[in-house]
Amino acid sequence: MPVFELILYIMAVVVLSSFLERFIPRVSVPLVQITMGVIASELPFFPNVTLDPELFMIVIVAPLIYFESREINKLALLSSFKYSATLAVGLVLATMVAVAVLLPAIWSFIPIAAAAVLGAALGPTDAVAVSALSHEVSLTDKQFSVLQGESLFNDASGIVGFQFAVLVAASGVFDITPALSSFASKFFGGIAIGVFVGLAANWLFEKIRSLGWETTKTRILMELFLPFLLYMGAEGVGASGMLALVTAGLLARFDRSGVGPNVSRTNIVANSVWSVLSFGLNGAVFVLLGIALPKVVSSSWNDYGVNNLLLVAIIAVTLLAVVGMRFLWMVTMVRIARSSQFQLTGGLKSAVIMTLGGAKGTLTLALMFTLPVKFPLRNELIFISGVVIVVTLLMANFLLPMISPKKNDTELEEVTPIAIEVLRRTVEELTSSITNENRRAVLSVVDSYTERIERLKQNIGHRDSKEYLDLRIETLNWGKDYIKQRLRKLKQTCSLSKQELLEVEACERLLDQIMNSLRHIHTDRQLGTLMWHVRGRLRALQRRIGTVIMRVSNMIRRTAPLL
Repeated sequence: MPVFELILYIMAVVVLSSFLERFIPRVSVPLVQITMGVIASELPFFPNVTLDPELFMIVIVAPLIYFESREINKLALLSSFKYSATLAVGLVLATMVAVAVLLPAIWSFIPIAAAAVLGAALGPTDAVAVSALSHEVSLTDKQFSVLQGESLFNDASGIVGFQFAVLVAASGVFDITPALSSFASKFFGGIAIGVFVGLAANWLFEKIRSLGWETTKTRILMELFLPFLLYMGAEGVGASGMLALVTAGLLARFDRSGVGPNVSRTNIVANSVWSVLSFGLNGAVFVLLGIALPKVVSSSWNDYGVNNLLLVAIIAVTLLAVVGMRFLWMVTMVRIARSSQFQLTGGLKSAVIMTLGGAKGTLTLALMFTLPVKFPLRNELIFISGVVIVVTLLMANFLLPMISPKKNDTELEEVTPIAIEVLRRTVEELTSSITNENRRAVLSVVDSYTERIERLKQNIGHRDSKEYLDLRIETLNWGKDYIKQRLRKLKQTCSLSKQELLEVEACERLLDQIMNSLRHIHTDRQLGTLMWHVRGRLRALQRRIGTVIMRVSNMIRRTAPLL
C-alpha cells in the first residue's frame, strides 16, 4: 500500500508540473519537477518507501528507451550515424575511465569499480532535454541529429557499461577474458534479439491489419506490452535488454504501413498515448530525484566519515571530468568532421554548443536508483550524480540560449501573408458561387477557411484594422439583441413545450458564444476591464442556471401535474 500511495503522489506532482509548464516556459520541465519533488518530500503525509531497483528498470526505463528509438528520425540518424556512434560508445567509455581514474586519486576511500559505476551512469545524455533544445536554441540539422542519435545509442552503451561495472564492484574480481566474453554476448545477443523481434512485430502487425482484425485498443495494448516483454525476455537469456529495445524500436514500422481513416485514427491515438506515457515516466524519474535529494544530501553531508569540503571537491572534479571530457571530444570531432555545419571558423562555438547540449537526466538517475541498497557509498554516489544532473540541466537551460539564441522563422513570416491572401481569394470565389442547393455546404467550407485565416494571423502577430473590429462588434451586438429579444418572448410563456425548451437552450448557447467573442475582441483591443469580464461571466452563469431551473420546472409540471 505505501508503494501505491507513493506512485499516486508522484503522478499528482507530474500532473501539477504539466500545468506549471505553461506559466514558466523558459525553465525546463525537469528542473520544475525536481524542485517540486524536493518540496513534496518535506510534506508530513508523503510516504517514505523505496522502490525495487529491478522493478524501476522494467517499468520506467524499458518503455522510455523503446519510445526514444521509436520516435527518432531514422533518415537523420543514418546521415549522422558515424558521429553519433563515436559519442555513444567512445565518449561514454572515455567518461567512465576518466571518472574511474580521477575520483580514487582525490578520494582514496572510493573503490575504482564504484567510481566506474558513477562514470558509466554519467555517460548517457537525456533525450527529453535534447528535444527541448530545438524550441529554445538555434541548432543546425546536423547538430540536432547528432545529439538525438547520441542520446539514443549511449543509453544502451551506458547501461551495458553500468551493469558490467556493478558486477565487478559486487564480485571484486576483474578478469579480462570472461569480461570481454560477457560483454560480447550481451551486446550481440541484445542486437540479434532486437532484430528478430522488430521484424516479427512488423510482420505480425501488418498481417493483423491486412486481415482487418486491428482495432485501436488491440494495437495500442500490443505495442505497450512489447517493450516489457522484450526487455524481460532478453535479460532472461543473458542478453542486453536495452540493446534489444533500441534495435527493435528502430526496426518497428507498423505504425507507418497501411492507409485509410481507421489506420490514421489508430496511429494518432497511439502517438498520443506514447507521448503522455513518456512525459509521465520522465516526470516520475525527476520527481524521484527531488524526493531522494534531501535524504541523500543530509546523509552524505552529516556523515562524519566524509569531509564536507572533500565532498564538494569530489562533485567539482566529477563535473569537470564529465564536461571537460565531452568538450575535448567535441573539439576533436568538429575538427575531424570538416562538414559545412562545422567550419573551423565556428568550430569552437559548435563544440561548446554540442557540449552544453549533452545534459544528463532520466537514464543517469534511473541507473543510480537501481544500485543495490547495500552497494558501497550508494547515497554519496546518488548525491554526486544528482548534482551533476541539476548543473548540466541548468547549463543547457540558461547558458545555451545565451550562446546560440533561437532565431526567428523569417521564412514562415514571409509565407504566411501569401497563404492568407490565397485563402481570402478562395473565400471570395466560393461566396460568389453560392446557390440555394449548395449554400449549406459552401458556407461550412467558408467558415473553416475563415478560422484558418484567423489562426494564421495570430501566428504572425497580425491584427485586424479598427474599422473591421468595429464592424464585427456591431454585427455581434445585433445578433445579441435579437437573441435576447427572442428569449424574453419565450420566457413570458408560463408552460413551455419541448420544442420551445430546445429553442431556449439553443438561444442561451448562441448568446454565450457571442459574449465570448465580444470578450476576446475587447481583450485583443485592450479596452475591456476586469469587472466587465467578471460581469459577463456572471451573466452567462445566471442564464445557464435559469435554463436548468426552467427545464426542471417544466419536467415536473408534465410528469407530476398535482405538484
